[in-house]
Amino acid sequence: LKYYSDPRNFLNESGIFQFLEMTYNANSQTEEGVKGIIASTFMNTNVTFDLNGTQCTMPYSGIIMEAAKQSKMSPYSIAIKIIQEVGRNGSASVSGHYVAKNGTVYDNYYNFFNYGAYDTGDAIANGLEYAKANGWTNQYISIIEGAKKMANSYTNAGQNTAYFYKWDVVGTE
Repeated sequence: LKYYSDPRNFLNESGIFQFLEMTYNANSQTEEGVKGIIASTFMNTNVTFDLNGTQCTMPYSGIIMEAAKQSKMSPYSIAIKIIQEVGRNGSASVSGHYVAKNGTVYDNYYNFFNYGAYDTGDAIANGLEYAKANGWTNQYISIIEGAKKMANSYTNAGQNTAYFYKWDVVGTE
């Protein structure tokens, strides 16, 4: 524990990235940078969704940038977290259609961050139930609201690096 909680032990080529600040910086974090991160993923495309009764089409990179602005979290961190959670090819939790093991059909629910997707029973159904309860009925809403939730739990609470995600040395309790 002593070794891992001392950040000096990770000042090397691979370990240093856990100290990268994960808050939003409009001067250095760009949509082009997000496009580079998501280039070889299912998010390298546009998506059409309904937003307050209006059909909208946006690239995923634009949605992620909007999520960064609203959550005050790095768009690069948001994109990377989505890839970590649902994979480069996406998963059933972001497909818009899923039939649970118990036969329940989940249409038009999305959970890019896998909130509530605990392993008991059907993890995807659990995550989509969370999405349903929170009104995450399209990709835009899911990414925006999921990023806000993640930011409020970590970056906006002072845990603004991957190191601080693991080691909450800035907590108030």
